Amino acid sequence: MNSITCASKTYRSSNLQYFQLWWSKYSSTAAPSKETIKIPNRKHRGPTDILKALETTVSYDFTGPAYKFFDDPFLAPYNDRQARMYSLAKSAGQKAGTWVRDQHPELFTQVISDPPVMSYMPSPPINGDNANEEMLLQKIHDSKVSDAIKVYELMQEKKMDIRQETQLALLELLCFYNCEDDTPMENSAERYYGHTSRQGDPTINHWKNHPLVDSLFSSLKSLGSAPYCALICGLYMYGAKVEGDKLVEEAKEKKIKLDINAYNFIIKRTISIYDKVDVKWQLVQNILKEINAAGLKPNLGTLCYSIDAVSRMGMPQRYQILLQLVAEFKKAGVTPSIGVYGMIARGLVGRTRPDANLAVFLPSILESLKGKELVAEHPSDLLFFDWILKCCAVMEDLPSAINGLELFLHSRNRELLDGYRSTSFFNNFFHVLSKKADFPTLIKYYNLLVPHAHTPSPLFYQVLFDACDVHAEIKSFPTYWNHYMSSGSFNEETLLKMLEVAVNLTGLPDPEAIEMRKVVSESAVNLFLFKMEKEKDNVFVSIPLTHEMCDYLLHLFARGCQWRTIQTCLKFMHEKDFIPDEKAVSEILDSCYDHANPNMAVWVLKFCNKSFSGMESFGRKLELREVASKIMKADFLNDDLKKELQSEFEDSSSSSDSSTSDSESSDSDDFSDSEQDISVPRKPKPDVVKPDIKKIVEK
Repeated sequence: MNSITCASKTYRSSNLQYFQLWWSKYSSTAAPSKETIKIPNRKHRGPTDILKALETTVSYDFTGPAYKFFDDPFLAPYNDRQARMYSLAKSAGQKAGTWVRDQHPELFTQVISDPPVMSYMPSPPINGDNANEEMLLQKIHDSKVSDAIKVYELMQEKKMDIRQETQLALLELLCFYNCEDDTPMENSAERYYGHTSRQGDPTINHWKNHPLVDSLFSSLKSLGSAPYCALICGLYMYGAKVEGDKLVEEAKEKKIKLDINAYNFIIKRTISIYDKVDVKWQLVQNILKEINAAGLKPNLGTLCYSIDAVSRMGMPQRYQILLQLVAEFKKAGVTPSIGVYGMIARGLVGRTRPDANLAVFLPSILESLKGKELVAEHPSDLLFFDWILKCCAVMEDLPSAINGLELFLHSRNRELLDGYRSTSFFNNFFHVLSKKADFPTLIKYYNLLVPHAHTPSPLFYQVLFDACDVHAEIKSFPTYWNHYMSSGSFNEETLLKMLEVAVNLTGLPDPEAIEMRKVVSESAVNLFLFKMEKEKDNVFVSIPLTHEMCDYLLHLFARGCQWRTIQTCLKFMHEKDFIPDEKAVSEILDSCYDHANPNMAVWVLKFCNKSFSGMESFGRKLELREVASKIMKADFLNDDLKKELQSEFEDSSSSSDSSTSDSESSDSDDFSDSEQDISVPRKPKPDVVKPDIKKIVEK
């Protein structure tokens, strides 16, 4: 009691001291402090800043489909092909709605959105009454090429005056889009899954020589540099090299000063020149000197096109030249984008073998970009991740591939890759993973990315199944089986490897393997019935059931007690003239004994004796008389089944021809009591033994 009183006094005294300190510091009667409270300035925040801040706390969810597939959970795709079909089908519905809006604008009389979204509202009809310069400028601003051409032609028919600035803007629009409408933003799936760029191959002429372009250019020549630069950029952008070269020579003869964008496309033109490497490099240097002499400041496009041109040249000192170019542009105030480093890495890979400097350059770039949120500043930036992982695949550099994947998954960096390129990105990653990764690393990244982020190729699944066999990965094998069957891309070698590994794993004397037999056998039944339905409906099957597949399936059916499917599979093999493996038949009989199903054992022996006795396929023969004799001696069958089985083999023996009568009589001696008995104990009667059929068959 005294100790409690002492402790309470100590507690009260300590609280009193704390209160006195607090009062002396914050009380108004205390001496004023020299420190002043500084109120921070108000930060301007937009209406969506809080949502953006909350978004940074949520990472990408790999455990389910992407958010755009959540309209109907029952239709959510689980492989790349299904995702592509789903997205394009949804885009087709949006295009149908757009067509209805454009063809029947009178049906859309209500404005629901506030403020109104003009791109979702029907456009006013274009005719001679409302065609004016204001409408033309609006169509140019909205990048509607065909509508802008129509408005301009109506204005020309009415002989309306159009300012030269408006005509120049129309010329730039036609040159940039090659006189055709761009893919609208509502058709984002087509843009996402389209593997060809809008510009196409720069070595092929895609230029559409529209007469309006020539008339606009002729009327605007008096403006000097602007129309020349616009047309030069358009010609070189779409591969019209001859016309572009003529226009450049004409501008030089007239001493017209070109802008930096025109020089950028002139540098890009050197990529498609078929000449010696020294000549092409000298041409790039001359263009850069012209830019310097003209007093123009280079931009990021100048650096990207210069790096792109030099990286394609097979010079031995290419790496040093590329680094020198980057250093010179940094001095000029041009900061390289990620696309520049991607093009350097792509150039160091080479066509035959990678440059030795790539082993140093690639890890250093990925290490410098680690943990950063990347922003696309140039079209080449959208190919950075694809190029980097291609380099990792060529070099089989696993640490760099993992760093590239982590950089890709960081923040919003995955938005820099479209659907077509992302498939190539993940294929290269899994290629490196299958070549160099240990089993835990392989399983770690597989479980992270499959099936929602990517669907691996059949070759990777072959490596995965082989690794499961080596490391006895029993627990996760049914999941990998289901992933492969739902991938939609099958390969005969991979399918055989999967069935072989399933037979090996389910045959292990492990409690997990024994529990897994039922699950794997059900998956095998689904696979077999799926193939049977395709053949029954006369549907073309790229990978039909082969002899070896049926043997593996029989093993799995026997371990899962799939009696009906065993009968169906044996009948199917009889139709295809496939002789079942003796080990598979013996395992079926073992399973019949273990699960007390003598009727099934007799049926299998009778069917195999009638259907496969005397047949030979690929050097195989099925001998069943010894097996039948051992089963009859094991007291496994009742008297009726013994008589039925004995009469079956006696009938088959008596129906044989005389040339094989001696061999058959020697085989019939197996039913005598003098034969050595190889057996194991039977479950209900421990003193009765069961024959070891596997040893008999192997003997």
